[in-house]
Amino acid sequence: MEASVFALAVMISLASGCSGQGSRPGSLQVSDISETALDTSASSQEGATAACEGWALTRVQAEEFFSLSESIDQREFHHEYDTAPCKITGSVDAEGRPWRFTINGAAKAIWEDGDEVRYFGCSAPACRPLVLWEYTGTDIE
Repeated sequence: MEASVFALAVMISLASGCSGQGSRPGSLQVSDISETALDTSASSQEGATAACEGWALTRVQAEEFFSLSESIDQREFHHEYDTAPCKITGSVDAEGRPWRFTINGAAKAIWEDGDEVRYFGCSAPACRPLVLWEYTGTDIE
């Protein structure tokens, strides 16, 4: 009986890890990365140039960002995470596919491959040194 309960627990654990929502990207490699650029999707561009100075990521740091990030849905990407006036773009090889990515300075990112789009958020404390604005959530107290 104990063995079957253990097997069931392992199967549930594996299945939930593959569900997408809340999962982390697996093995990946950033193959190219841009310099910091203005993100015109941010609602305010006032002071954007000054805010973006000093924020940059290396390939290794972008890989760390993605390893700390969790998959989120489009609603959470747009409503739970702020949008900083800065972004970094590049290419990442993951899941046997090449993806174009955009990391916004407000701790969120997008992967795109053709019509497929994936959204990520980096809310772990270890994300703080990698982003311009850390994730603070939407809880107002």
